Amino acid sequence: MFTLSVKSTSGEIDTVRELLSEGLGGEKRRIHFAIEMSASKIKKYEEKYGISTKTFLEKFKNKENGIGKY
Repeated sequence: MFTLSVKSTSGEIDTVRELLSEGLGGEKRRIHFAIEMSASKIKKYEEKYGISTKTFLEKFKNKENGIGKY
């Protein structure tokens, strides 16, 4: 979390705050959408290969069954 202080030379600080809030809200929606799309793609791979992401990452880390070898 962070705090942002904004100064307006025109005195329209509420307008500036609203614009910033709307812009950040839009970015937040895009990030949530990207996370949902990624989760959907990951689920498809898990189903296709019959392995959970957690198990895959553990095997990759331990270089088991050819996973993680180059």
